[in-house]
Amino acid sequence: MKTLTIGERELNFESTALTAIAYKRIFGSDVLAALNRDRNLANDINLNDALKQLAFVMNKQAEGMSVENLMKLQEIDYWKWINEFQYGDFTSEVITELICIWTDSTVTTAEEKNVEGAQLDK
Repeated sequence: MKTLTIGERELNFESTALTAIAYKRIFGSDVLAALNRDRNLANDINLNDALKQLAFVMNKQAEGMSVENLMKLQEIDYWKWINEFQYGDFTSEVITELICIWTDSTVTTAEEKNVEGAQLDK
């Protein structure tokens, strides 16, 4: 969990295994696909929107919203949430921090087991 200041507000954000599932349920698209679009002006705008949508999901998780209620969220809930901010509130620093929160949750700490046993004898 991490606290970020967006505009005049301090908000908590966290990302778990449920984040991508909730994102897809709410917004109807895969978060990885939304974040990996080609780089041009139109897609930069779409990428910025996807990051704000991801921030919404991560904020609701950090607020302690139950899984049942998280799965009931709809896109209109996002529009109400994002309407609380000004255009410039999501600075590049905030966006960078949000990406770090997201990517930190996707890194595994599991170690590969039995590496020698996995190799085929030739």
